[in-house]
Amino acid sequence: MMPASPAHSVSPAAAGPPPPIARLERRAFHLCAASIFPTLLLFFPRWPVLLAALALLAAHLAFDGTRLRIPAVNAWACRVFAPLMKERERQEPVAATYLIIATCIAIAAFQPIIASLALYFVAIGDPLAALVGQRWGRHRLGRRSVEGSAAFLAGALGIGALVASAAGGASYAVMALGAITATLAELAPLPLDDNLKVPLVAAPVMALAAML
Repeated sequence: MMPASPAHSVSPAAAGPPPPIARLERRAFHLCAASIFPTLLLFFPRWPVLLAALALLAAHLAFDGTRLRIPAVNAWACRVFAPLMKERERQEPVAATYLIIATCIAIAAFQPIIASLALYFVAIGDPLAALVGQRWGRHRLGRRSVEGSAAFLAGALGIGALVASAAGGASYAVMALGAITATLAELAPLPLDDNLKVPLVAAPVMALAAML
């Protein structure tokens, strides 16, 4: 089970903030786990990677569905994965479900380099935004912070430049446009999980820009 990093927003007071070590573990796990498929896309053919993502999605949905229907299984999962789960995920599908769905769609619908970049943006940018926003965020942008969004953009541009330089297939201009789009998507108050909206907004924008 692969939970996502929390957004750089203010936590409800009633819930209380999780211990700092738990937040750090979640962010580190998100960064590492969410980077697996975009990395695989750089070294392996597209369709085997898609099949692996679909298999993971099926297993993830089966497990999540089971635990949410059987209290004893849910209690066990919440205990075992406690450092990696947000409070709301105890009674809802984990945010990583949306990331895996976005991964499958991105790989199937876009060229590997475009899908890889879009997925890296959320893999690197989201935990950086959470870390910086919750630690140093002072200037609010709705539920987000200027500092967190700046960290997201810096992380997206950094990983994007590295991938574009090493793998080729996308210009720096296309990559930069995608990174900016991903940052705006993460910042936008849309009723969608960041792990879903960020890559699925950034990828088509980059694909369209690459055609121009």
